Amino acid sequence: MTALAVALAAPAFAPAALAQDAAAPAPAERKATELEGIKVTASRIPRSGFDTLEPATVVSSESVRERGMTNVADALNQTVGFGIGQTPEGGQANYAGGVNFVNRFGLGSNRTLTLVNGRRVVTSRALTNFGASAGAQVDLNAIPVQMIDRVENVAIGGAPTYGSDAIAGVVNVILKDRFQGVEANFNYGISDHGDNERLGYSFLAGADFADGRGNLMVGGSYDDSQGLLRSDRTDFARAYAFPANPNAAQMRANQPGRNPETDGRVHGNVPFDTGPNDGIPGTVLIRDARTFTNTFGGLVLPVSGAVTLPGGALRGFGPGERTYLQFAPNGNLVPFDPGVNFGTSTASGGQGLNTADITALLTSLKRQTVNVIGHYDVADNARLFVEAMHYHADAYSPSDIGTTGNTTAGTRLNSALIVQSTHPLLNDQARQQLSALGIRSFRLARTSADLGLTPDRTETDIDRIVVGARGDFELWSRPFDWEVSANYGRMQATTSSTALNQQNFINAINVRNVGGRLVCDPTAGNALYAASAGANSNPIADPNCVPLDLFGQGRPSAEAIRYVTGTARTDFEQKQKVFSAFVSGPVAELWSGPLNVALGYEHRIEEGGFSPNDFTRRGLGRAVAIPPLNGKYHTNEYYVETMLPLVSPDAGIPGLHRFDITGKFRRVDNSVNGGFNAYTYGLQWEPIEGLQIRGNKTRSLRAPVITELYLPQVELFQATSDPCDRRNVTGGPNPAARARNCAAFYQQYGLNPVDFQQNSANSRAARQGEPNLRNEAADSWTAGFVWQPEFVKGLRLAVDYNEVKLKDQIFAQSVNDVLSACYDNPDFNAGNVNTANYYCQQIQRRPDGQFDIVAVRYRNGDFIHFQGITGELAYRWDVGDWGRFDFSANALWVKRFESSTTGVSVDDDVGEIGMAERQYQFGVDYQKNKLGLNLNARYLSASVFNNENTVETSDVLRAPSYWLLGAGVNYRFTDNVRVNFAVQNLLDKDPPLGTTPSELGIGTYDILGRRYSMSVSYRFD
Repeated sequence: MTALAVALAAPAFAPAALAQDAAAPAPAERKATELEGIKVTASRIPRSGFDTLEPATVVSSESVRERGMTNVADALNQTVGFGIGQTPEGGQANYAGGVNFVNRFGLGSNRTLTLVNGRRVVTSRALTNFGASAGAQVDLNAIPVQMIDRVENVAIGGAPTYGSDAIAGVVNVILKDRFQGVEANFNYGISDHGDNERLGYSFLAGADFADGRGNLMVGGSYDDSQGLLRSDRTDFARAYAFPANPNAAQMRANQPGRNPETDGRVHGNVPFDTGPNDGIPGTVLIRDARTFTNTFGGLVLPVSGAVTLPGGALRGFGPGERTYLQFAPNGNLVPFDPGVNFGTSTASGGQGLNTADITALLTSLKRQTVNVIGHYDVADNARLFVEAMHYHADAYSPSDIGTTGNTTAGTRLNSALIVQSTHPLLNDQARQQLSALGIRSFRLARTSADLGLTPDRTETDIDRIVVGARGDFELWSRPFDWEVSANYGRMQATTSSTALNQQNFINAINVRNVGGRLVCDPTAGNALYAASAGANSNPIADPNCVPLDLFGQGRPSAEAIRYVTGTARTDFEQKQKVFSAFVSGPVAELWSGPLNVALGYEHRIEEGGFSPNDFTRRGLGRAVAIPPLNGKYHTNEYYVETMLPLVSPDAGIPGLHRFDITGKFRRVDNSVNGGFNAYTYGLQWEPIEGLQIRGNKTRSLRAPVITELYLPQVELFQATSDPCDRRNVTGGPNPAARARNCAAFYQQYGLNPVDFQQNSANSRAARQGEPNLRNEAADSWTAGFVWQPEFVKGLRLAVDYNEVKLKDQIFAQSVNDVLSACYDNPDFNAGNVNTANYYCQQIQRRPDGQFDIVAVRYRNGDFIHFQGITGELAYRWDVGDWGRFDFSANALWVKRFESSTTGVSVDDDVGEIGMAERQYQFGVDYQKNKLGLNLNARYLSASVFNNENTVETSDVLRAPSYWLLGAGVNYRFTDNVRVNFAVQNLLDKDPPLGTTPSELGIGTYDILGRRYSMSVSYRFD
């Protein structure tokens, strides 16, 4: 038990009775507590009483359970000061199914260091370019709540104590150290909609042995959380989107009867756009958004020419080109309703593509854990200890349907197919319809959800063991503490899916009728790409080929499905080995107290591998070929910490009740990129008893990880916006520079600026690692006060200013990053636009000005600058026979959050969704005898969608302020039986209007609705 937990966890979160238990260890535990010493996170020097140099908060395991949560990450992600992390909500990043990474201050999940008992944990981040930001993030799913005592969160100052990654702060999960008896727990949860069922059970058993010199705990848990589809929640089922607001002149000319009040936009009072600077938004929020150029069964489009008519409506056949046809499940051609178009691919209403019924909103996740924790005192001043953990997880989509597309917006292998009207798999009715319209060939646009494809499924195993010894000794008649430990962790995971075999697909759709028998024939040429789509785009002879019918949803036969599918699988692992040793104690006795010093050494080895199977490595599906990756590095780290007391309370000096100076230094020698010096220096000054003024200056680092260093070149496709497109040339962060530089581009390529337009929404790119990356370096500081007045017992108030200035941020360039840095850059050689500056050299265009390939790399970027004020208030009010109240409040006021990757432009995120300027959390707990009640609230101030948006940009610019409430009740029927009931999102609050498109609000607002949970705990003594 540390003083930090006593000072923070009990008043702020834990029920009163439990807080008393926490503050006063049983006699059998006191000896262990004294041997362990009183330590706080981010320091190796034992302290007396609550004493942290850095701002700190605590979340107790009881507060997590009382709120109906089975994962401590869920509680942290709802805590002020934590930004959008990586969670099971929303579309899961590749190779990250179901993981829970936390993100302090929104600086990135890879800049928050997560520890268990002050020691590192192996990362669950796969060694791949795809997925969450590369780093050493720890999956908090792996740590079961029943083993947790509390979670200590320290802002900014952990780098000299722990090393890399502690730029934003440290999340230190403290596990129980001693337990006697057996405790079993059962929990069940369900949403107000009758879905998202959650079932779990756990046990914890422990016993002393050897006359109390040792203790052994064994715990196990199982948790099953059922996922959700987007169609399961109203705000996602409504399929909101922000497409282009049609041009008024085009509507008058091409759709004269169209009325904005009835065309599907949410705000019918917003008129059509008339041009720039007219005060009318260029994009509008619509409902029932669909892709009108695509269907599940197949859409028939003209074989050549534009996909849409002037004004953006779909181009069809017949008079006025307004006859639209699609394939029905029986193979017949039937009319198609494209809805009301907004732009050239999105419509409101109609029969276009809507994937809400097969797209995950919440990943299904099954978790199992086994933990063993033990210690044995081999002497009065020496203890052996062990921590062992096994974790298994199975993360999968609630839908078993995967898709692949051949669409008008797709590129290369995903582009629409050219089909001959004589294709033998067309039925008689379809041929007659085509013949009547004079259609000899057509484009087939189809999103195939009937080919037996499946979403990714990820199974993960994590094993971790820590062995060590700690104790104390006397030297020069002074007490010293010491500890040595060895830590080994291994994460192994497999991601697999059923994927389309592209070569077999193109083989199977080229079919000939031979004597009344349908057979695959590569010479048939009746279903091909319009142009070369690269490897595996032309049919070849294969005696195993089975004809594939794409003319209607559900038409493919089981035999054809087996032929055109394969298994995409990737095995990946991470290994971590850490040896650590430190000693601490008073090296001198000064006039004001002991001069404490801690010295330590740590050796760490990180290695990992990423091994796609042959199907994935060769790119036999529609995805790019993904190469394997293996890498390794190690560090040697030395550190020293000292606390110098200059004035002690015994001195009796007015205005100087206490004055301490702390200094920390850590040398990190990395086998890849050399050395780094991390340090902290700060002071704690108490002008009067109960009031502490504190501050620190810290230099911290994040070292590049294996993916960022060693990723082999991999091809990818990214959504792209060409700055020199006629629609974009007047925009950008520096419109004058863009216009000037694009004029040079037009001239060199002989293009007409009036009609030059990017012909594809996606561009091909190539990314690879960079072995010469520098460490990210952050200069940070905090300053604030802690007030615990004697005249108001139980009150604690802390307010701190926090600032982080990070330079050389490591980032994965996007195509748009490179394009903006090239064409928005004042440094531009107009004489040769292909080498006009560093970034322009990464862009390769074809002679017609369209993109060929863009090189995107891991690079050291420019900066991130964060400023914020954190506040915490805790008050315990004992009302005698009426019981006891615990009040808590936490706050974050964001003052600045600016970043720049290339240095060409600066992104200001303050006040945007995910970075609200004001973030508050409130809680009140009431305890009387066996009954406990709690109420919690979370507040986010109104936020804008993007600080660069104006009334010219969108009709919805901001989300209103947002309150989220939760409540719970617990009752102890006996000393051994306790029941908890909790409600999350008590008022069934929906996410604000407009925050569901592109999953913008996920991670910021509650998307699941009201949900209930109940747990029963039984303890056997």
